[in-house]
Order: sequence, then structure tokens, then C-alpha cells
Amino acid sequence: MMMMLVMVMTILTMMVTRVCEFDNNRKRMSVVVRLPNGQIMLYTKGADSSVLPFMAEAELSSERRLCEEHLTIFARQGLRTLCLAQRVVSEDEHAEWHKRYEVAKALVTEDKADKIHELVVELETKHPLKLLGATAIEDRLQDQVADTIAQLRAAGIRVWVLTGDKVDTAISIAMSCQLLTEDMDNYVLDGDSDQPLFEVLTEALTADRPALTIAGSRLAEALETEEDRELLFKVGQRCSSVICCRVSPKQKADVVDLVKSLDKSSVTLSIGDGANDVSMIVAAHVGVGLSGKEGAQAAYAADFALPEFRLLKPSIFAHGREAYRRNAIVCLYSFYKNQVNVLITIFAAAGNAFSGSNVVDPFLMQCYNLVHCHLPLFLYGMYDRPVAGRGEEKLEEGKQP
Repeated sequence: MMMMLVMVMTILTMMVTRVCEFDNNRKRMSVVVRLPNGQIMLYTKGADSSVLPFMAEAELSSERRLCEEHLTIFARQGLRTLCLAQRVVSEDEHAEWHKRYEVAKALVTEDKADKIHELVVELETKHPLKLLGATAIEDRLQDQVADTIAQLRAAGIRVWVLTGDKVDTAISIAMSCQLLTEDMDNYVLDGDSDQPLFEVLTEALTADRPALTIAGSRLAEALETEEDRELLFKVGQRCSSVICCRVSPKQKADVVDLVKSLDKSSVTLSIGDGANDVSMIVAAHVGVGLSGKEGAQAAYAADFALPEFRLLKPSIFAHGREAYRRNAIVCLYSFYKNQVNVLITIFAAAGNAFSGSNVVDPFLMQCYNLVHCHLPLFLYGMYDRPVAGRGEEKLEEGKQP
């Protein structure tokens, strides 16, 4: 017996009446559309923590529990997850909300963005949402990420991961790039955990090989008082790896400021590839932006732009070191050639009774820097190699200072 399943694809044309763009405070994006039958629908997508709490009461038990189980499975596989939801918007509600939204958009006061934000949140959360499902997307690591991180840590550089992903997703990615290993004691401070912050951080200080994974809500708690800030910093210095999950762009910058304020001798470097990393990149001493699929905002705001993460290793261990060395040689060469130029006149003046007569032809003096001194430096810059015949690989072997 043969069965043939024919799937009929129907093209549905709808009118988009409003697009509520994603922002890091709401952690979701919404679109309002009018269907061909005239019905107005609100479709929302975002992080599970920003969508599931606003579901209808009838769905809180079964569908939400099933969705959370699937999200946990996806997150442990290192997948990026999103939840999708919808609700029907009545004509009266849409007309009244649209009118207030247009008024807010026309404002020229400083609170314009806050007014728009409040209206968007009202539309998305005023009435319960109906869960449509969840998506999981694989975001593969770039090549040689694990090797680059291992080299940075071997050179004594402390690596902190600041991400907006779920805790399970962040832990899975950290395991794949060897930031977390089986022999580490990973202390997890999740948003749903009731463990006292002080107790967990104090316990991490006494562990042999501690690692810390902390969610954004607990991180905000740790940054409230100066005592907790100092304790978090001490634990971070003690831990082999620190992973901050579900953090906002402001919290990323706050973590950088924490290190800068409590360790004046430290040099911080932030690297990111998205618009939500800009505040962290700007806050650090050295900002590195990766230009890629998520846009170029990070690269525009950074001090240095790289196409791939693996290029951070030669940038630090080879090119950065060589830049210092070559700049030092240029400075010494400039002092040397200027001293030669000036000392001839000074020594000759002692022999001609300081008469001011020219010892060297004025034309040659004018051409001294332009003709006589530029060629040696130019050739030196072309052919200078730090380790002759052995390539850059030796320079990329970072060493702890």
C-alpha cells in the first residue's frame, strides 16, 4: 500500500503595522500585523526569561514545563534558543495604543526613548501571550578559539566570559573551548538559585581549582555594595575561569570597571562582535572588535578591528610586542641622529670662538633628515625580523611576565 502526502503551500500576505525592535532591556522583539481577514496579531520572539513569564495561566503548567525541558536540552548542547509567542490585539486597543505611540515618537524631550519603551512593554505584557514554540540555532565557534584561549591563559592573562546566553548554553560553550574542564570546581550562581551569594563566593575562595559561573541577576546583587564587589573580584582573581551569563551591556561594562577600579595596575582588554558588546569594549583599556555576521558596530567602536578571534594571539604576542620594540628603536635612532647633527656645531663653535660661522653647508643641513637619515631607517623597517629564519611562531608563544 502506497501513500502519497501532498503538502499545499499557501502564501499568506499580511500588512505590518508596527515593528518593535529588539533591545537589551526587554530581550525580545515584536511585530504587529493585520491578517487578510482583518484580525490584528502581535507576534513576539525573545529569550525564554522574557517571554515565558507572560504566558496565559492555562499554559503555565503543561506547555511551559515542556518548553522549558526542551530549552534546557538545547542549551546543554550549546544551542542559542528563542521563544515565540502571539496574541490577538483588538481594534480598539490597537487604535488607542497606536495613537499614543505616534505621540511618543514625535516627542523631542529627553524621556522620548523611555516613553516609547514603556508603550512597547505595555503592548507585549498587558495581556497574556500564547506560546507558539521555541527555536534552537547552532552558533559554531570560530577556528582555533580553544587554542587561542589556552595560549592567553598560559601567558598569565585572566579570561572572563561575559555573555547574554543561558547558563547551560554558556557552560556548554565554555567546556567546548576548554575554559571549563572536568577537574575544575565550577560554582554556579543561577538566577533561580537560593544559595546565599556570600556563602558561595567564600567557599570558592578556598577551593583548589575553582571556576565561577554567575547569572546576571546574581551579578547585579554582587555589584551592589563595595564589600560584595571586593569579594567578587577576589574570587575572580582566584578562579581559573569566570563566566557571567544573561548579562546586559551595562553589566558587561560594570564588570570591566570593577577590575579597573580594584586593580589599578591591571590592563583590561575586551573583545566582542556585536552591538551589545560596545559598552564593554569602550570601557576597557584596549577594545578589540570582531567584524562579522553580527555587524560592524563593535569594530567601529574598538581600538583595533580583527576579522577572526584567532588573530588575537598574534596581535598580542607578536604584533603588539613588535610595535613596542620598533617604536623604541625609532625613538633611539631619532635621538642619535639629532645629537650627531647638533654636537658637530657645538664642538666646532668652541674652536672658532663661538663666531657662529657654519661648519656644514646650510643646504646639507637642510637635507640631513630628508636625504641622509631616512634611508637607514627605511631599510631597517623593511628587513628587520625579530627571530631571523624562524618566523612568527616563536613570538606567538606567550610567556608569563
